[in-house]
Order: sequence, then structure tokens, then C-alpha cells
Amino acid sequence: MAKHLRKTALLAAALLCVALSAHAASAKGEEDWKVLDSAEYSFEQREFGEALRLVDKARAIHVAKVESQRATLAKAVIPAEVKKAGDDLIAVYKVLTKRSDFAAKAVLDDIYLTKDPYFFGNSLSRLMQWLSERVEYPEADILNGKVYEAEGEYAVAVSFFKKAWEKRAYLDIPDDRFTIAYHMADIAEEQGDFGAQEEYLLLVLTGDEVYGTPGNESPTLLAMVRSVKTDPTLVKFFMLYRHDKLVALKAYKDLARHFEESGRIDRAYPAAVLAACVSMTALTKSLQAVDFQYEYTNFEDLIKRSGQQRRIVQWAKDNDIWDPFLILSSVMWEAGDRDQATVLWNYLASACPDAVIARKASGELTAHKR
Repeated sequence: MAKHLRKTALLAAALLCVALSAHAASAKGEEDWKVLDSAEYSFEQREFGEALRLVDKARAIHVAKVESQRATLAKAVIPAEVKKAGDDLIAVYKVLTKRSDFAAKAVLDDIYLTKDPYFFGNSLSRLMQWLSERVEYPEADILNGKVYEAEGEYAVAVSFFKKAWEKRAYLDIPDDRFTIAYHMADIAEEQGDFGAQEEYLLLVLTGDEVYGTPGNESPTLLAMVRSVKTDPTLVKFFMLYRHDKLVALKAYKDLARHFEESGRIDRAYPAAVLAACVSMTALTKSLQAVDFQYEYTNFEDLIKRSGQQRRIVQWAKDNDIWDPFLILSSVMWEAGDRDQATVLWNYLASACPDAVIARKASGELTAHKR
């Protein structure tokens, strides 16, 4: 019993220290996001203990800030003049400005940096409800998850990532939801739980109208697949189709590989086609960014021109742009579309500026020589 009481006392003391630290930080004007940036830096330096300490500090500052904002607004709307504006958020803002209520106006201005009045349906009550739930700090949960993932504490890491996913509506940068899903998918893959990996990768593609769902692909994607299967030269496919969703490239690529390795070629094919299409689109745009007069003519010309730009070569390597073409080649071969696979391997072997990819393609040609 005495040991339990000592642990309870230590925990209470620790929580009190965090609260006092947050209060002091708030008094000094420290921002939650700046502290979280410091935590991110510590994480990158593999100073995991310091990273966790700073995450806790950032979370405490965030909670204190949100609670203060809510109290400020609640007090500001009490006067009769403000109440006359009703629930109309824009009207309330005008009244607060007229009354020189700079504290309340500063709160709204801070919120409007990422959410405008129409995000709340121009409703003060909806904004107040959102603010009461904004004490959640999914960015902190993401970093907690990354730290525990790096330490191999996968169960703890996933619990933080799941919490961040559930509260993704409160992310300042909505696209951070992709980061959450990818981390959970990578952990599932590391643990050999490929069912969970598939589930998390599909979270990335939620709402992707071009992809659809496995086994229920969109008409556009099915047309892309038909184009690949009916044209041994792949000229029509590379000329006609583009999909500008680079953030989903890893999901398409990993799903294609996952489905291929599990023998579900019918599921792998659409994902592989879309991954290659995204890579094509990204390469084309990258070339157009450095050569405003560039227009796509053919795939071989595209990859040769890409190889002449050092920045593009490095960017393509860093973002795994070439791998989807190898995956598509492999899937096509397994599906019986061997002319198409051979054509694509030949392009990569002869013209790809990434030597590793070129060697792999050359090796595939040798291995599958007919």
C-alpha cells in the first residue's frame, strides 16, 4: 500500500510539474507548435526521452491555450450588444471589433488562420463547440507515435496513431492524416499483419474517386487497365492518362505489391496501373517545372529528359518514383501481359537515370527471357 501511495504521489507531482511548466510557458508566450517543433527536432536527433518531454509540454501548453481562448470568448459574448448579433459569427466579430474587445478578436483571428467562419457554418455556437473539443492535439499524438515506433514499442505507437486518426478533424494540416495512416500501415507490415496493412493503406485512399475500392474500381481506372492490356506498346496508356495524387503513391504501390505477393493479381493490376500513372504525372510535372516548353511525346523521351536534370534524378530517387514501373511490369508479366512487361522493362533498362532501377529491369529481362 505504501509503495502504491508513493507511486501515486510521484505521478501527481509529475502532472503538477507539467501543469506549472505549461502555465509558465504560457506566461512567457511560448507557442505549442514551436515546442512541438523542438520535440520533432529532438526526435530526429534520436533524443527520444527529450522528445517525449517536449511533446508533453506542448500538449499542456495547447490545452491551456484552448481553455483560455474558450473562456475569453464565453466572457466576450455576455454583453447585451454582442448578444444582439445572435449566432451570426461574422456579425459577432464586427461587434467585438466595434467594442474594441481585442482579446476576443485575437482569439477569433487565431482560429481564422486555419478555419474561416464558413467552416463553422458562420455559427458562433458551432465554433464554441469545436473549440471545446480542440483541446485534442492530434499533432502531439502523431509525434508520440513516431517516438514509440522508433523504439519498437509498436502497440503503444499504434494506440497514439489511432487516437490521432480519430481526432484528425482537428489537424491544422488536413493532409497529415495520410502520415497517420502510413505509419500504421508500416507498423502492420513490420509485424506481418498484412490484413491490417491493407486496411490502413485503404484509409489513405478513402474518397479517392479514381481508385474506388479493391474489386470495385472506378470506370476511369478500369479504362486505364483496359488500355494497358490491349496495347502491347503501352503508347496509348502513357499518352492519355494522368493522375495527380502523389500523396497516395505509396498506398497504390504498397497495395499493388501486397496483392501481388498474396496472389491476387486481379487486385494488384489496378493499383499498379494507378501507381505508374501517378509516377508518370509527377515526372511530367517536374520536367515542366524546369522546362516550361516541355510537352510529353513518349515515355522513353520523358525518362531520358528526367535523367538530364540532377534535381529531378535526386527527387525521383527520394520519392520512390521509379519503383512503381517495376511493380507494374511484374504484375503485367504475372497476368500474362508479357509483351507489355517486356516493353516497360526495356525502357527502364536502357534509359532510366537511376542505376539501381535500370539494373533491376535488366535483371528481370534476363530472368524472363523467352
